[in-house]
Amino acid sequence: MTGRFNQALSTQLGAAHQQGVPGGPARLQRCGGPLEIVAYITDELSIRRILDHLGLSPPEQEKPPPRREVVRVPIDDEGREILAG
Repeated sequence: MTGRFNQALSTQLGAAHQQGVPGGPARLQRCGGPLEIVAYITDELSIRRILDHLGLSPPEQEKPPPRREVVRVPIDDEGREILAG
């Protein structure tokens, strides 16, 4: 990632962090303490691995069919194939 991208991402995440969650700060269920964000994960591979581990991965997208190779065959004036060689 470039420095410019990291700076823009940091600015966006910082702004989102400052705005917080609508309805007030989030609270932990067990103790009722405030939820604090200690890190943002921005690496796509890391995010995929975490989501896979938690069983939250999106379904695999179907791969498009393989491309067919187009072969152009030279033809004469009457539309017959010209044989090479």
